[in-house]
Amino acid sequence: MCFLLDKYLSDRNMASKHNLSYKIQEINDLKGENIGYEVLINAEGLSVRQADEIYNKSLMFPHATQRLIRRLEHYVEENSQELTGKNLFINLERSHLCDKFLLCDIVILSRKATHKNVNVIIEITERDTCGKCSEIGSGIEFLNKNNVLLALDDYEVNKKDFRCRELDANVYSFIKVDFISLSNHQEQLEELLEKYNLKLIVEYIESESDRDWVSQHVPETWALQGYLYNTFPVKI
Repeated sequence: MCFLLDKYLSDRNMASKHNLSYKIQEINDLKGENIGYEVLINAEGLSVRQADEIYNKSLMFPHATQRLIRRLEHYVEENSQELTGKNLFINLERSHLCDKFLLCDIVILSRKATHKNVNVIIEITERDTCGKCSEIGSGIEFLNKNNVLLALDDYEVNKKDFRCRELDANVYSFIKVDFISLSNHQEQLEELLEKYNLKLIVEYIESESDRDWVSQHVPETWALQGYLYNTFPVKI
């Protein structure tokens, strides 16, 4: 039996204990032009205990993501003029990849957004809650077959990331790497980009000097995000 089902049976309130609010962070290209946003949990006002419960317990379950995906359908519809031509990145926990109904809702959101000229990109997170469960690969394959754009979130260049085998399946279009990891392992990353034809997004850009370094040393970078760029709360 799936251990998440055991956890849910023992404390099902944890799955929907917190009513999450959200914010979006700008994603800009090297020229400084805004090309999209990432939807993030807005942790402002949360205590350390609450944040720990959300990120380390509640997010294992798909309930909050189910609600978010449904709400994003309306958000994209209502803000289609501002979002047209943009890319909208949404995090998906690996433990959610077995939820067939959630995956179908993601496909529906992606298709509806495409009609509004908005690209939905699903970021598969690095949290390895479910280990080698076969449902993970099946979920990724389902999204890929239904033309949902996929990104690897927080890829570890400095050591062998456990998701490296997934790259061989050629299902990912984007890879996200933090600035420190890039600056320390530039050559390794460039090999990955070329081998798998990936678009690079560098995260944790905190200053103009960070941005300038990326522009000079990794000009093939597709986009940047981090504290240097605007983040603002949204009603979703």
